[in-house]
Amino acid sequence: MNNSFIIVDKGIKYVVILLLLFFIAFFYFSAWLSLCFLALLLLAVMVYYNPERIPFEEADKLIIAPVDGVVKSIRHNGQDTIITISSPPCFVGVLRFPIQGKVLLCTMKGFCFCSFKEKWKCLSSYNEFTSISSYGEVVCRCYPLFVHNLFFFSAPLEAKKGQRIGFMSYGILELKITAMVHLNICEGNKIKGGETTIGAFA
Repeated sequence: MNNSFIIVDKGIKYVVILLLLFFIAFFYFSAWLSLCFLALLLLAVMVYYNPERIPFEEADKLIIAPVDGVVKSIRHNGQDTIITISSPPCFVGVLRFPIQGKVLLCTMKGFCFCSFKEKWKCLSSYNEFTSISSYGEVVCRCYPLFVHNLFFFSAPLEAKKGQRIGFMSYGILELKITAMVHLNICEGNKIKGGETTIGAFA
């Protein structure tokens, strides 16, 4: 699968179809209808946009954001730190590895949609991937709003920091860091996957 194109592979068909409908409406129907298709086309491009990202800082100990979104909560459970990130449709949904290291891909699918309330997570489908380095382990658990809105590319045995791993058009991502960490973010912050520094291993 080509995951470096400007539009994520899965979204190309929607962009092409909406582009054709826009031209058909523009030349054969009303201008208002063509404007509607143009708005949908722009939305599809925004949702499936696949930008190149370079981390602001490159040190091995640093952890970068795995997806675009808003930090909803930060919890501490012993040595573990759990960060909840909301990724709505208007944000880039490309998933990236937060650290460099070995990769463990664990997939678990369900049939229920994901509620944005904590108590419904047990009923939701989720997929997760884990990055393991000499400093610690980072687990990314993705709760898509609908099951078909999340998919993974071919997972490597070892990944570079910021490398693409998949796509989630909208949903919630839980980032679990199983080591002592110094955070650079707080609740309410907007973050960019592959660029924003979440924190650093202690």
